[in-house]
Amino acid sequence: MSTDSEESVQTPAKRSSRQSNKKNSVTEEQKKLDETVKTISIPGTPVPVTKHIMLTGFELKESANLSEMIAELNGTLLDDTINLGITDIIVAKKICKSEKLVSGIASGKKIVSMNYIVKSMQCGKWQDDDLYEYGNPKAKRHVITQTDSERNIAEAAYRWRLKIQATDRRPFEKWRVICFLDPHVCPQYVRIIVSGGGYAVCGTDAPVNFEGFTHAILANRNTMLYVNKEKLKKLANMDIPFYSEQIIIEYLLCMPPESALTKYHALHAEFHGK
Repeated sequence: MSTDSEESVQTPAKRSSRQSNKKNSVTEEQKKLDETVKTISIPGTPVPVTKHIMLTGFELKESANLSEMIAELNGTLLDDTINLGITDIIVAKKICKSEKLVSGIASGKKIVSMNYIVKSMQCGKWQDDDLYEYGNPKAKRHVITQTDSERNIAEAAYRWRLKIQATDRRPFEKWRVICFLDPHVCPQYVRIIVSGGGYAVCGTDAPVNFEGFTHAILANRNTMLYVNKEKLKKLANMDIPFYSEQIIIEYLLCMPPESALTKYHALHAEFHGK
């Protein structure tokens, strides 16, 4: 009797244990299924994967329409270049030398045409962004660059993205730059250099001893409005080279990049007190 009683007591416990194990197994299977679903898209429905998108060059109405499409595709629209670090893709209406686009090149972001968003919306899922990337040989069917300047910028964007991806080094790493520029445009140059892995300050914010700086950038016009001869002499004595303001963009566009350091070096005798 005692044996039968013990067996009758243990049996529900065993059943409960088995049921618990089954529940745990089902839970694990459900987790695996959930992870699988994240990578599967059903035609006509948005993919449940978030992409962080930044737009540049669009009119307000165009941006609003694209924003709705991005939301439908479960994407997140970012605006300020301060969010560049978490941006996956920059969508550009036209390839140009805007701050967002140049910052994107400097940070190795993929830059695509608006057709990427439109086609993804039509298909109900994110398309292969390589097919819409400016400068990518795979994108010739979907992306058209009109001028030599546009093609040059597009090729540079693609080239730097691959280089940064391969080396994990951005173009302005180890650069410490003082920008003696118009105060209205100086912050833009600072942000571009920082996006490219460097450090930069406007001349008005630079320490008086200039220690640790590797480059100085001068305005093309009215140079002496933003820097005086004494400061230039000090930079020269410290062997800190100075360049015209084109250096930042042209360093990204030139092949090899180092050729821009020669082309845009400010070799003015007065700067060196000669």
